Amino acid sequence: MFQVKDTIVSPDLFDRMFVCDYAACQGICCVEGESGAPLEKGESDRLRKHLDAVRPMLSPEALAVIERQGVSYVDEDGDEVTSIVDGRDCVFTTYDEEGNCLCAFERAYRAGEIDFLKPISCHLYPVRLTRYSDFTAVNYHRW
Repeated sequence: MFQVKDTIVSPDLFDRMFVCDYAACQGICCVEGESGAPLEKGESDRLRKHLDAVRPMLSPEALAVIERQGVSYVDEDGDEVTSIVDGRDCVFTTYDEEGNCLCAFERAYRAGEIDFLKPISCHLYPVRLTRYSDFTAVNYHRW
């Protein structure tokens, strides 16, 4: 581990070559995992603020989850995360004609409809930030 001020950085970030290869994964990070995407403080407010803009893109199942539980929940680790459908898809996952996963917020942002691209954890993935009382850990997430 490397320490930079109040941040602890995993050496994996220096050893691993990583970049989003969307053609290879087709957005699987929006689907696979034990819970939804981690949210920073205030991000759930932004999701709710722009919900009407993305609502038409969401599946009936996702809309039912949002109606019942909201855009986010606190997972078993105590982290606020995006809500998920059937223990799998993020509620904001959409699919194109070829079955590729696309974030509804990113689609609306790129269409110029909203000013919020997507949660920071989605931008950074597979890098994950974990905030503790005295420091932030920066780790590389492995499947």
